[in-house]
Amino acid sequence: MVPLSDAGARYAITPPINPPATAITPANPPCGEAPLERAAVQALAIRLHETLDVALHYGLSDGIDLHVCDLRQLANWGVPISAQERELYFYPWTIDASDPVFPVTLVRLREFVAAIDAMLATLTRPDEPMPAHRADAANRADPANTASPADRTFG
Repeated sequence: MVPLSDAGARYAITPPINPPATAITPANPPCGEAPLERAAVQALAIRLHETLDVALHYGLSDGIDLHVCDLRQLANWGVPISAQERELYFYPWTIDASDPVFPVTLVRLREFVAAIDAMLATLTRPDEPMPAHRADAANRADPANTASPADRTFG
C-alpha cells in the first residue's frame, strides 16, 4: 500500500492570508431578511410566478411547496398571514431542516402572487415600465399564441 502524503494537509489548515470580502460579509441576507428593495421583490415575484405556472396543473386543495425563506420574507415585508401560519413559518421545529419547504394551497399561492405584484408595482418608478412575466413575454412574442384563452380549443 502506498503511504498517504500529508503535503496537502498544511494547506488545509492554513487560513488564507487575505480572505475575500464575501468570506467576511455574506453576499445574501439571512433567510427571509432581505430589505424591501425592488431587486429583492422582483426576484421573489419571479419565483412565485414560476411556481404558480407549474401549480396551475394541480387541484385547488393540493399542497404546493414553497420555500420557507420565501414565506418568511413575505411575512417580514408585511403580507398578511394568520397567527397559525406565522408560527409554522418561523419556528424551526415545524419545518424539516433537510427540505425547508412548506405546503400552501393554490388559492393561498395566488394571494401571495397578488401581494408581491402589488408590492412590485409600488416599487417601480413611474417612468419605468413594469417587467413582464416571462410567460407573458413569450406569448406576445409568439404570434401563434394571440388567441385569448376562451378562443383556444383543446382536443
